[in-house]
Amino acid sequence: MLLLSKGIENIVRIKPPFNRYALLSLFQMVSNFNNVKGQYIEIAPLVKKMYLLGGEGLASGISLPNTEIIDCTGSGLENNWLIIALAQGEGCALIAEEFEVGRYRGFFTTNQNLVDRSLKVLKDLLLIKELDI
Repeated sequence: MLLLSKGIENIVRIKPPFNRYALLSLFQMVSNFNNVKGQYIEIAPLVKKMYLLGGEGLASGISLPNTEIIDCTGSGLENNWLIIALAQGEGCALIAEEFEVGRYRGFFTTNQNLVDRSLKVLKDLLLIKELDI
């Protein structure tokens, strides 16, 4: 899971042209974000838009350009692992649910239709009107 997540994060770092991807990342706990804060500081200027989903205080105290933080407390996503990289006509997603401590079930896809459908479910769940893709 961690390697797939890093792979998706690396897409926005190494695949030109830059500033064309939107990146959505869900963090179960603020401490999970704190463990990768440096990576996201590097990624933020390279994306068209970054959406960080998590609890209150996520990414507090740091400046991340092109970033919107969405509070997903009480949404039912607290036990999920989610990262999506999306640009016009392409994208990939890793979506999984933790069903036991440290054990997940879910999927990784590069199928654009499945990525788009997953994004629609996420937008509906979080009552997000628009994402800058």
